[in-house]
Amino acid sequence: METEMRYAEILEAIRHGEQESLTINAVDFPAFFEVWRHYAFQNMLYAEAGRGGVLTYRKKQPSAR
Repeated sequence: METEMRYAEILEAIRHGEQESLTINAVDFPAFFEVWRHYAFQNMLYAEAGRGGVLTYRKKQPSAR
């Protein structure tokens, strides 16, 4: 439960620009996903896939028009 609360805090910090990214490895993904699936602002973040099942979540940049 403590880990899940920490993931929620980090996602909020990324959304608000207080933290640049969050890197999740395959082992930690199930605990992270429990938070992510209920996170109301998923559309403000994106994930980059890396080798070995590593995901890095970052804030989406506003599109230039």
